Amino acid sequence: MNGVYLTVVIDLFDRKVIGWSVSATMKAAETFIEALKMTLYNRN
Repeated sequence: MNGVYLTVVIDLFDRKVIGWSVSATMKAAETFIEALKMTLYNRN
């Protein structure tokens, strides 16, 4: 069975989504790392 996985990084102070990633696997390089990169880009 194929699935799509969503990883979300939320700022606990502002309660806003600051990074996210969608992937076909649960590999950290494709999920968490990509969401973290977006977070760092959005937060300087």
